[in-house]
Amino acid sequence: GTDVTDPSCPKGHEDGKSNVTAAKVYTGPSQGYTPGGQVTYELKLTNTGTALATGVTAVDTLSSETTTNINGSSVPAYTSWTITSVKTGSVSGNSSGITTDLSDTLNMGAGATVTYTITATVNTDAAGKIGNTAKINDTDVTDPSGPKDPEDGKSNVTATKTYTGPSQGYTPGQQVTYELKLTNSGTALAIGVTAIDAL
Repeated sequence: GTDVTDPSCPKGHEDGKSNVTAAKVYTGPSQGYTPGGQVTYELKLTNTGTALATGVTAVDTLSSETTTNINGSSVPAYTSWTITSVKTGSVSGNSSGITTDLSDTLNMGAGATVTYTITATVNTDAAGKIGNTAKINDTDVTDPSGPKDPEDGKSNVTATKTYTGPSQGYTPGQQVTYELKLTNSGTALAIGVTAIDAL
């Protein structure tokens, strides 16, 4: 007897990595971020196929995200963050409760999901747009609604004007003094506040 085999050699299992989909969503706050406050992102991975997906990489490097300050200079977007995860189905390799950048290598069974929740504290110096980009199997995944602006604090700016003297009334040819005071009474940065006094 002579052995006869398939010349293409033995076969491994189907690689289901190509069936893993990923979506990232900014979940709040809806009015825009507050410098020093927190923002939240959700990153969900789903194995939509029927095969085991092995070696799925999930990377989110929050330490590299930047924005600009009020002077237009580049600053880190976030100063700290926590990443938690919840899985359904057969999943291994998912991190949860970490305060470092995400760098997971996952095995995901058919139909399995992993949902990461990223809660990040925004830099107190932030004034520009902020965002967050993950890489799933080396492919960028971002919130489709785009980077977020700071909350518009202009509506929280109040103004008062006071005549400060002389108390007995003005003297022709002499000086009088007024004080104009603007106060941002809110928690958000107020950008583009205009102050005009047409004497």
